[in-house]
Amino acid sequence: MHLDMYMWQLHAHTPLKFVAAAEAHDPRVHPGGRRQLSLKAGWRLNGNLQTLGYFAAEMCVGNPPRSFSLIVDTGSGMTALPCADCTHCGHHSAGTRFDASASSTSSVVGCSGCGSCDRGSCGYSVSYTEGSSIRGRLVRDEVHYAVDGASGRTAPTVFGCQTYESGLFHSQQADGIAGFSRAGSGGQGGSLLRDLCAATGAPAIFSLCLSSDSGALV
Repeated sequence: MHLDMYMWQLHAHTPLKFVAAAEAHDPRVHPGGRRQLSLKAGWRLNGNLQTLGYFAAEMCVGNPPRSFSLIVDTGSGMTALPCADCTHCGHHSAGTRFDASASSTSSVVGCSGCGSCDRGSCGYSVSYTEGSSIRGRLVRDEVHYAVDGASGRTAPTVFGCQTYESGLFHSQQADGIAGFSRAGSGGQGGSLLRDLCAATGAPAIFSLCLSSDSGALV
């Protein structure tokens, strides 16, 4: 999966992180003897560019929140995850599917001004340079964030609910993709970064720190 490593310096702002299912606190020792402090799960990225081709973060979506493993992609603004009724989605490691009817904050993105229509919702279709593709319908729901020392925040975001996956999207371990491009997704849904800034007043900056098999998103 294409991953451009844009790095923006994080100034003296309150850091936001994704709410994840669990948190790790204890230091650990790697086989090579190097000591590393474990990151809280909401900050942590898991992956490997050599073997998997991506890093992914756990993100909670909807109410009640459900956790998804989503590839962090700084080269696009598209965020998408598999729908509960998808008949051509892969068996991913987390196995989570998004069910709009089970979330009290979910709403339909209508077909007005949309290029295609799927069951009364705005449809989308995206192809990636390595040959994989996704398509489905757009929905709007809340993504949950946490702030150190404060109550959590939510940001309503438009994202893709996939009804079809091919190529790497079908075979990958991660459930879907999270687009962090500041340019947005070209009409194919919202942008996590843009929607977060609009909802919370947070600055449009973030940072990535990556090692061979782990990392952090702040």
